[in-house]
Amino acid sequence: MVDRVNLSASRLSGLLYVELDNDSSQMVRRVSIKVKEGVARGQIPLPASIFREGGYTLRAYTNWMQNFGEDYVFNQRFYLGIPAKESWLVKSAVNVSRVADKDVVNVDLKLTKTNNLNSPVALKKVDVRIYEGRYYLYKEVMQTGIDGSLKFSQALKAKVDGRILRARIQSLEKGETDKIIRCRLPLTVTKTSTCNFCPRAVIWLRG
Repeated sequence: MVDRVNLSASRLSGLLYVELDNDSSQMVRRVSIKVKEGVARGQIPLPASIFREGGYTLRAYTNWMQNFGEDYVFNQRFYLGIPAKESWLVKSAVNVSRVADKDVVNVDLKLTKTNNLNSPVALKKVDVRIYEGRYYLYKEVMQTGIDGSLKFSQALKAKVDGRILRARIQSLEKGETDKIIRCRLPLTVTKTSTCNFCPRAVIWLRG
């Protein structure tokens, strides 16, 4: 942690608060870590009884940072997975466009295999669902492209909480229906809003 003006170690806060939010934007773990000379070190246990496979967001902030809003809170997206033969990972890009006085969410997903990130999940029949919290807004059976891509657009209702949008993708191929991916699709809906997002890390969970 550094002072944004002179990049020196910050001495304004003695505690760093670290949270883990699941793919429904619910906080599942929160810890406080002592800060010394701008450095905070700590660990967060990830017991399999609490943390299921899926997308998570790591948030970190101090009491002082909360005075300046969410833009000053550190966020890092990662995927928590259980090692399995040819399990899948997803990258997502989301943006909102204004079409005929309606907000339209444009979703671009790309599926790859965890044992070879250069190997796409190509030409697979999948069930795609978009949820706002527990309620789904969109459902379609699709086929991934030769590059593992899935692209679709959907008009949003007048009021939607972009913080809790998430996708669920399930394979419909014979013998692969246990392959299910969940990821958040965070965005802010405004007339000119554009939000791009993709997971940057993968963490394996052992039961």
